[in-house]
Amino acid sequence: MKRLITIFTLGLLLIAGQVWGAGYHATGLTAADSRSSFAAGDSWLAWDALDFSAYGTGNWEVILTDSSGYRARGIAGVVGSGETLGVEIVNDNDFTGDGSAWHIGTPWSYDAGNNQLDATDAGGTNLCWDEAMQTLAADKLHFFSMTVSNYSSGETSIRIGGVSGIAACNANETTTEYRHTDGNQYIYIRGAGAFNGSVDEISIKQVTEPAATAIHILDGPSGSEAWAEIDSSFDYNNIVDIQILPAATLHGVTLEGVTVN
Repeated sequence: MKRLITIFTLGLLLIAGQVWGAGYHATGLTAADSRSSFAAGDSWLAWDALDFSAYGTGNWEVILTDSSGYRARGIAGVVGSGETLGVEIVNDNDFTGDGSAWHIGTPWSYDAGNNQLDATDAGGTNLCWDEAMQTLAADKLHFFSMTVSNYSSGETSIRIGGVSGIAACNANETTTEYRHTDGNQYIYIRGAGAFNGSVDEISIKQVTEPAATAIHILDGPSGSEAWAEIDSSFDYNNIVDIQILPAATLHGVTLEGVTVN
């Protein structure tokens, strides 16, 4: 009976998107706003415009659910110290070299005078790519950005492995995107819809430390930095639900199919 009362009380206090003494619950989230990471040693919960710093005590259970119902869970650790990016992954990303680090095929060309790549009616083929293959781990968060100028039509984006449409751009602007992607793959610049314009400052960097509104995740109380459990089919790029619950209160309780150990 005591356990049932505890669960019922939590159910009353967990209101979507609200912070209460008993926890936090947000549903219907925009998956692209996630800034979370899932690698051992680089594990945290972070979200654009959401502040989890009040839970950086180690006494909270964090449960994430993707759109298919798969989950990741762990214990809240210390608060992030401010978003930090790692080293540049893309070779000659600002095209200040001689262009030899890239394979450049028609309708792309290297503009040495302006240190950029120019495209004329570039369609949906991979005709421009970094010559060096890069390895990105799926459980680590990466920051992508691209700058376009001289734009007149179509769209361009970054493609790596089987993932395309990253940091897509269809104007004179700099676009950014946070994303998980993996594989030992080439980094492509891909045109679509007869892209006409110039591309510069193509950047991919791993996020190595989250914002001060984030919380690191541990695999147990006073444990190591890692998620305690991640379903094998969990989609890092499609999280739609966040629950933060008192770890001590839920010890040994099954909540919506998840048993807190």
